[in-house]
Formats: sequence, structure tokens, C-alpha cells
Amino acid sequence: MTNDLFDYNLTEQYRLCLRISAERFTFALHDETGKPAFYSRDYSTDRERSLTANLKTIFKDNPFAGRTFRHADILLANTPCVAIPREEFEEERAESLYYGCMPRENRQTVFHHALPQENPVLLYAADRTFCQLLLEQLPGAHICASVLPVLEYLHRRSLTDDQRKLFVHFHDRRMDVSAYEPGRLLLHNTFRSTQGADVVYYLLYIWQQLGFDQQKDELYLIGRVPDQEHTLRELHRFLAEVAFIHPAAEFKRAAYARGDADFEIQADFALS
Repeated sequence: MTNDLFDYNLTEQYRLCLRISAERFTFALHDETGKPAFYSRDYSTDRERSLTANLKTIFKDNPFAGRTFRHADILLANTPCVAIPREEFEEERAESLYYGCMPRENRQTVFHHALPQENPVLLYAADRTFCQLLLEQLPGAHICASVLPVLEYLHRRSLTDDQRKLFVHFHDRRMDVSAYEPGRLLLHNTFRSTQGADVVYYLLYIWQQLGFDQQKDELYLIGRVPDQEHTLRELHRFLAEVAFIHPAAEFKRAAYARGDADFEIQADFALS
């Protein structure tokens, strides 16, 4: 929701979630007692300029810049992550572990985040200058890969019963695939997803490789599915339990439970 009458002097009562992608910066604020309870505003990026250049332009005279928030998270969309078994992770080796799997970039800062329970530690990186500029504009904010609140929320979702679950989140012409048995992440991967035929192929292949049961285990779809009608028809030919996660029902009609809101933002607010 956008509302030009929003009182920016009241931001300290709100949680801020800023999602940054190559296409846009989305500022979202939430406080169930606020008026409004949820507010969001998008700023489009210039794809011919770097994200750092876009950041400087978007934050120039920006009403969010320099404000105090109850809590602020900055989600970097489409940031690659490396999963390290918890028992093998050492914080002082985070950088070498990450660059053992990814091309080295001297201008990056490597972050780490431990998923709940005994699940892996995820490593990810972001441009050092970009992060410094973000924190100058939003002091005290927490920067992370946008997939982290999604994985934490789906971990919680996986504990609702004893069935294994495959969650597929469609966004930015990609699909993030996360497989769980209750409380345990079995797989996480990202694929390009512009055609329904590719979606069906990847999901059925993953299903087979994990040894999931076609009758009992569950597939959940989040977001806009490519060639939705055809894709669903093909999935139902092979899998008995296929369902959508709808924001209004999933987040119990919270103010941020909107079909046009990013699922990463909704998951972030739901975890608070």
C-alpha cells in the first residue's frame, strides 16, 4: 500500500524492511497498532547504472533516510548463498569457505547466518561500499540475503506435521526450491523459471532425487507460477498434494498479508 499522507515523523514505532533488487528498492513498514498498520513504497532502479549509483540517487532527499525505526532489516534479493554444515563451520574461516565455492571479489564483505536448530550455516557476500552507504543512511540496520527470512519461516512451517515438504518460491524470473523434513532443511537451490515446462521438469526431478512420496509428501507454491494453468495440470498428474500458499490465509490477515507484497518481506515481518 502506498499513502502520500504517511507521517514519517512516526517511523520509530515501525519495523522497516527494505528489499533491494536490480529492478527496485522496496521500503515496507509494519506496526499492527500504527495508522496505517502497513505502508510500502517502491523506487525503480536504472538498470544501466550500478546498485551503488542507484542507492545514492534513491536516498537523495529520501524521506526514509536517517530516520529511527523500531527495527530495520535490509534484504538483498538474489544473493547467492553457500551452505556449510554447522559442525564444520568456523567463523574465522567464513571468507575462505565462501570463496572456496564462489569467485573471489576483493570488494566484498562475507556474512554468515546460522539457520534454526541443527541446520546449516549460510554464507553470503555483498559489496563493501554498498553496505557502508546503506548503513550510513539506515544506521543500525541488519543486512542479509533475502532468502534468509524465507528459509527461517519455511523451517517453522515444516514443523506443522510429519510430512516432508517441497516449497517453491517464484520471484524475479527465478524459483527458489527448499525441501524439508520436519525441522530439517534437505535442499535449497535456485533455478531460472520463465516457462512452465521447465518448472515441471525441475520439480519432478528434485522430487525423485529426494525420494519423496507421490501420494503423501507435499508441494507448496508461492508467488506467480509461469504458465500456471498448464503447470498445475502437469504437476497434478504426478503428485497428489499440490497447494498454494496464499498470503491472507498464511499470515492470518496481518496488515502485510497482501498478494502484491514480496514474500521475503512478509516472512521477515512474520518472524518478528
